[in-house]
Amino acid sequence: MMVPGATFNFSSIVRHHAVRQGDREVLVDQGGARRITWLTLDKRVDACAVVLRDAGIGPGNAVGLLLYNYAEFVEVIFATNRVGAVFLPLNWRLAAEEVRYILDHAQARALVSEAAFYGVLDPVLPTLGGIRLRLSLDPAPPAGWRRLHACGRGAVEAR
Repeated sequence: MMVPGATFNFSSIVRHHAVRQGDREVLVDQGGARRITWLTLDKRVDACAVVLRDAGIGPGNAVGLLLYNYAEFVEVIFATNRVGAVFLPLNWRLAAEEVRYILDHAQARALVSEAAFYGVLDPVLPTLGGIRLRLSLDPAPPAGWRRLHACGRGAVEAR
């Protein structure tokens, strides 16, 4: 899935390699526990892009990412780009007020995170009215968050 009218963007790299060398590994995660091929990465990026697009995230929207360095981080970056949005990686060492400032200043429309960062995010999210989508990589996210299955940890959907 590409943005209509777009012929190339950052995520095109994944599609290019998926077509030409789909069975070759591109990511090795967590000490070799997970090995992801170009084709698998492309499918996961597409699935995540559909979740973003169906939630109204599109060209020019900022998507904040507050995640550790998992394969899902890479997948969300490419998916964000695939729908024409802008990925906004946040350093996991930032204080809550710094995270709030960055998300607010960028006018972020979506946020992808995980349980390790809810303590930083909980006090600032109520002040960020522009974020209309909160996606979590966790199996049981708290109220107000949707579980993101589209990336590498499960089925292809957000609930």
